[in-house]
Amino acid sequence: MSSFALKILGVLALIVDLVGDAYFPAAIIPRIIGRLALPIFAFLIVEGFRKTSNHKFYLYRLLIFAFLAEMPYDLFYSGVPVDLKSQNLLFTMVLGYVALCLFASQKDRSSGTMMLPLLCAMVATILKTQYSLFGVMLIFFIYTLGNEPKKLAISIGLVALAMTLPAFMMMLSSGLIANFEIFFLLTANMWMLLAVIPLSMYNGQLGRKSKRLPFYWSYPLVLLLLWACKTYIKYMPWQI
Repeated sequence: MSSFALKILGVLALIVDLVGDAYFPAAIIPRIIGRLALPIFAFLIVEGFRKTSNHKFYLYRLLIFAFLAEMPYDLFYSGVPVDLKSQNLLFTMVLGYVALCLFASQKDRSSGTMMLPLLCAMVATILKTQYSLFGVMLIFFIYTLGNEPKKLAISIGLVALAMTLPAFMMMLSSGLIANFEIFFLLTANMWMLLAVIPLSMYNGQLGRKSKRLPFYWSYPLVLLLLWACKTYIKYMPWQI
């Protein structure tokens, strides 16, 4: 499976997740499929970092699309063009890439060097980017531990567990663990481990030349399209 194919799979998983979030918030299947997106894009960020010859250009391009996607993201999730309560996934990818650049630039792998990715994770938390510190740390774990299937499972599993544990403890303390629907929705991030299957099939090839198109352009366009659909449905004549 090429990089292009992984991007297509990641985009499809993201679309399913967004559709589920907008129209079927309690549905199980869209949540399972949607959990594939973050590990796939984190993996591709790491591959891009390893293979690009110009880190600054790669980072600038990623940052430009992050800003382009922000208004569609805010419109989709909050219905207003500017909402600082949450920032889109591409900003998380940007901070993850910055973490790799900072880490790789240090020859001495001391404890101080390890603090650099944590600093980027803290910035993601402060800015309230989607997946925040978990997305940044997943990128860092995949980079440092490697892309072998077992190591990918460890990286993804650690992050999924960190995302799930607080919700699980809350369920235990409140007695909600007996409610299957609530239990599933609050522990859905563990399904990210399914991404190990397609990632283990990666062949190291770029695939088609249009490799930049699938995510960078499709992300803001899909958000805009889904927001337009939500708005149209909300103001349909028969709902008046």
